[in-house]
Amino acid sequence: MTRYRTKPQTVEAVQWRGDNEAEIIAFFPKDAQFFWGVDHVIIRTPENINMTLFERSWVARDSTGYTLFDDEVFELHYEKIEPREENEGSN
Repeated sequence: MTRYRTKPQTVEAVQWRGDNEAEIIAFFPKDAQFFWGVDHVIIRTPENINMTLFERSWVARDSTGYTLFDDEVFELHYEKIEPREENEGSN
């Protein structure tokens, strides 16, 4: 049996806290559409993909697109990095 591990990757992410509409809007392309509910927001991307964010859920962006995570799963897989760490090794 061959074993595998995930490759390290850096993503940009934002958490829907229920009161950070401007941060959510800024995270997506300008032509994305937003439908605000009481405890959620539905986002339609320019590619016509619908995503539903509930409070405390995360959306991450990488080279392949957007991925939704609940808070527990996001915290399990990702840790915050400082801007200095992003540039290490790129000299």
